[in-house]
Amino acid sequence: MISKRGIFMKVIALDLLMLCFSINVSIVGQMFNSIKTSYQLSYSQASLLLSVQSVGGLTLAIISILLIDMLNKSRFLTVCGLLISLLVGLVGTQPPFIILFMIFIGLGFAGGAINTLTNPVMVETVPKNSERYINFMHMIFSLGAVLTPLISQIIYADYGLPGVFFIFGGFASICAGYAYLVFYMKRQKNKVKKDRETKRRIREAFDTFRVQEIRYIFVIAILITSWQLSSIYYISSYFKELSNDGLKGALALSIFFLGMMVSRLVFSKFADRLEAKRVLAVSNFIGAVVWVMIFIVDGFMLKLVLVGISAACCANNFPIVFSKACHAVPEKMAAASGFVTLGYYVAIFVLIPLIGSLGDLVGMRWALPLIAIFLILVIPFANKLSLSNG
Repeated sequence: MISKRGIFMKVIALDLLMLCFSINVSIVGQMFNSIKTSYQLSYSQASLLLSVQSVGGLTLAIISILLIDMLNKSRFLTVCGLLISLLVGLVGTQPPFIILFMIFIGLGFAGGAINTLTNPVMVETVPKNSERYINFMHMIFSLGAVLTPLISQIIYADYGLPGVFFIFGGFASICAGYAYLVFYMKRQKNKVKKDRETKRRIREAFDTFRVQEIRYIFVIAILITSWQLSSIYYISSYFKELSNDGLKGALALSIFFLGMMVSRLVFSKFADRLEAKRVLAVSNFIGAVVWVMIFIVDGFMLKLVLVGISAACCANNFPIVFSKACHAVPEKMAAASGFVTLGYYVAIFVLIPLIGSLGDLVGMRWALPLIAIFLILVIPFANKLSLSNG
């Protein structure tokens, strides 16, 4: 029987691992334009770095769906947290472009592990009111993402690209190190059935995907990723071009994550009381309308406010979807979460670079409003989900 203190320490460890993932995503989003300039790339070429992340992420999704029952999820998580901190630091060495590709594949794999497995491990750690804990964990993601762009821009001014990635890589290693110690303090035997043949695991994975709700969740994951990651990776560049000021671009990204953080913090109090399908449908419709308004209205400050409102509307997409997936197939939570991650990286591989190429052709001012379509398409699939939150 794990003590309340032990449970609390594990919850904090999972929150810190999500913070590592937050640093991975937001630092790349903020430094995307600087990386593009440093390597003299177009938007479409730089977007290939995002695509190769999906190679690692898709590999992780397949492992989660087929093989995760052969591994200890919590220990696998901590190793991936340490891997993220190492790889973030390596980006700061500004390696040859082909090596940078390999690093981004590793970031996709390790980031995918944290994004996928923190959710079922949190459910296992605190099964009662797990929706609240999952939502709060994703709020921690947003908190890290609020601070990272502004801090990274300040560091960049004094120490350049290497300084940004070295410092954040070091901080991530502290967070991952704590999680490593927490989950390794008590060595529990990994109770897995080693005699399960590959064909059986593949059959079980297909059985999981045959669950109608998992299929809807998979499509929703593709759509919400297409909007959210396009926003994260390109909104800073749009505001920088608009103002000719890198700090204002960082401010736009921080406000985006601030809207997400506040929304997730508030929603975590009510996550187990509200109908997830209704929240998804209504919030994504409002978020899409507000997002389009960003590119229509005049006034820099008004645009920033609308960025925060749109992000707040759509902030709970991923916490809701991961929670729904875990509860849709409770006996195969890692596999169910794996299908969310699979959708996540399918979007990164296919649709995010497409938006980047469109930005090269017509500019981000015209390309970014179109991603509101993804939010509108969420609505019919959200309405097909079960009424129960778990």
